[in-house]
Amino acid sequence: MDLNADLGEGGKEDAQLMHYITSCSIACGGHYGTQETIVSTLLEAQKNNVAVGAHPSFPDPEHFGRRPMNMEKKAFQDAIYLQLSAFENALKEVDLPWQHIKAHGALYHAITSDSTLAVHYFEVVKKFPKVKGIFLPVVHPLDDLADDFGFTVWREGFADRAYTPAGGLLPRTVQNAVLTNTAAVVAQVEKWQQGKAIPKAQQQFQLFCDTLCIHSDTPNALQHARALAKQFNFGPLA
Repeated sequence: MDLNADLGEGGKEDAQLMHYITSCSIACGGHYGTQETIVSTLLEAQKNNVAVGAHPSFPDPEHFGRRPMNMEKKAFQDAIYLQLSAFENALKEVDLPWQHIKAHGALYHAITSDSTLAVHYFEVVKKFPKVKGIFLPVVHPLDDLADDFGFTVWREGFADRAYTPAGGLLPRTVQNAVLTNTAAVVAQVEKWQQGKAIPKAQQQFQLFCDTLCIHSDTPNALQHARALAKQFNFGPLA
């Protein structure tokens, strides 16, 4: 399993986090970031042998991309294309392969609930054929659509977030939705690794993921990553 972090978002611990993760998603101008920050984060990843991906967002730096936006198709696709192009140009400068694309914040969740938006998003992603795959939530309805577009999908779990019984993330507005206690983060991942199920109505489902995420802006993110790397054997995605 892979351990990833969302980086290039203005956090002060990005360089230290690189020592413990195996891949990262880099903000490329929608919610945060400039060409300079993309390149500098790529260089840190290169130094630490960390695989890299783009982290596009609704164009909303004011709310850090964590508020849904209602956009016309062309404006939305132009915004995503601009961000992915900036990331691609930075990759050429640094000479690194492009592992994945992972939507950020409100966009990440919006594409799983709005199939039309998901199509618009995938249409843009498809224009960047060097990308090996995309990150999507563990529980999502996009398998058939992703197959139609020919994408490799890696399912992502969030080590530092609390989940609902239905397998979705608790909204950040809810108390204790973000796990700041490192022991709680490790304990949650241990349950997943042991195959312990999460109750879903009258059924049980197992949270299986290909990659685990630590948000770089979560309090104690560095401690979380360090403890997870010590406890589990993480490796690159196939």
